[in-house]
Amino acid sequence: MGDTKGRTPSSQGGMDRGLWGINSMRSPQVSRSCAFDAGCSATAAITQSMNGADWSKFTAFINGMHMPHMRQARRACGPSGFDEEEEEGPEVFFHALTTARRLKRHGGGRGNRGRGQAGEAVSMEAMAMIWKMQGGQDCKTAVAVGWATSMGDPESETPSRNGGMDRGLWGINSINAPGVSTNCAFDAECGAKAAMVQSMNGADWSKFSAFVNGMHMPHMPLARAACGPNGLRG
Repeated sequence: MGDTKGRTPSSQGGMDRGLWGINSMRSPQVSRSCAFDAGCSATAAITQSMNGADWSKFTAFINGMHMPHMRQARRACGPSGFDEEEEEGPEVFFHALTTARRLKRHGGGRGNRGRGQAGEAVSMEAMAMIWKMQGGQDCKTAVAVGWATSMGDPESETPSRNGGMDRGLWGINSINAPGVSTNCAFDAECGAKAAMVQSMNGADWSKFSAFVNGMHMPHMPLARAACGPNGLRG
């Protein structure tokens, strides 16, 4: 609330410090003196947010606490720095985040695994958000491969040309990843973590049928747009 010396316990752990809410756990390299200095902490916030492209390290953003203040913030920044067109980015990003959190709340138990409500598919933006929230790299390939397999359906089960079944949002193959349970494969976040392991965090997609068969390629432009220039949204 404009207090340069503010210290607020974060619901995600650690303390949100200073004017910009630099979290002590997510940004341990940012000293206390820097966090409480308006200029230094602004530089740190720019780094942590990838210059405004990814706010997932900030508690207020994750919990949606910033939304009531967006109108006043827009006026304060003015048309040259934060106009209606630029506003679309954070709102889409926040929508993807809330979708990811809703999937987690309703995950588990076939019939609603990974779904917000019956029949609801997951957007590419939400997939990108989920992937990045787990710390995943090569977002565009992850989203393209997942989309080619599931088309955003967390309950998807597709027979693989290479044998077995490609399961869930990310296409976790039952033969290539026998250690991944059906429950995990159909849970958006657990499946993302399993996909990270299977792909060596985006370095090797050879265990994914959609990648091996080139099915992901037509989806790469939209996946790249969903992930953005910094791997998330842009």
